[in-house]
Amino acid sequence: MSVARSLRRIAMGHECWLPEADRQLVQQYKSGVDVAEIAESFGRTVSAVRTRVGTLGLQRRKTTKG
Repeated sequence: MSVARSLRRIAMGHECWLPEADRQLVQQYKSGVDVAEIAESFGRTVSAVRTRVGTLGLQRRKTTKG
């Protein structure tokens, strides 16, 4: 993504996520960490984290309850 496009996205209210942040988000989300806790650890809003989760197309690992 070009710098100009990145700046435009930020100016339009889209938050910029760095690749390392994405990796951490994926790891935490898939391991079942609560979205509110993830948001707090990244210093983001819950809404921003949910939006990013949707953008990345993440799904929780299915857990079986005995």
